[in-house]
Amino acid sequence: DQAQDAHAAIRKMIASAVSEEVANGVRILYGGSVTPENCKELITKPDIDGFLVGGASLKPTFTDIITACVPPLVLQKPKFVKVDGISPAAKGVNLFGKVVSAATKVDASDDLMEVLVGDETGAVILSIRGDRAKDCEVGM
Repeated sequence: DQAQDAHAAIRKMIASAVSEEVANGVRILYGGSVTPENCKELITKPDIDGFLVGGASLKPTFTDIITACVPPLVLQKPKFVKVDGISPAAKGVNLFGKVVSAATKVDASDDLMEVLVGDETGAVILSIRGDRAKDCEVGM
């Protein structure tokens, strides 16, 4: 709580000297002793925006400090659609269809394929790069 109080006082001083907007935009870093044990609580404080890590950055446990401060990744459930369910703004969809035709681009050095994929609701041309392009065979 002492660290939070000090950071809140700094933010309040910036707000009165400059503006509330600037004070809220300034990142105030905690410069005290940071350990994997105390960083989890410190990073939850509203006025502590990060850490200025000294000697702890030279220890193997430094990665524990970093991972403790990163919010957990929330995975979305996969969304499966038919061709007629795709719109230009669609993101994060999985399309199951049959490869009707596949053609490599003219530039042989480019690992890009245009693949016509279809199902009972329609067809769409996909541009596929990298290793995934090698897996596209007609009839699959």
